[in-house]
Amino acid sequence: MELRSTELNSKYIQISCRGEVSIEIELPEKGEAHLQIYDLHGRQIYDLEKSTYSKGQHLLSWNGKTSEGFYFPDGMYYLVLMNENNRLIQPIVRMD
Repeated sequence: MELRSTELNSKYIQISCRGEVSIEIELPEKGEAHLQIYDLHGRQIYDLEKSTYSKGQHLLSWNGKTSEGFYFPDGMYYLVLMNENNRLIQPIVRMD
């Protein structure tokens, strides 16, 4: 499975008033994908388990909490979407 930069585009990232970030991805074929969120210092603050997704569109979300359940402040973060062949990095802004 190949993830191209056009498949994870800023137009697919929506920020709600509650600070939840929704990420819509479109996969050209069935395969694994793994989502992680990093702060500006490069610290991983959220890790969504690697999952197998069918071909097509999928909606992933981050509620603004760390993997341990603590809220992170508003600000800029980096969304990292990976599969076995590629890694895409997209800056996101979370506002509550």
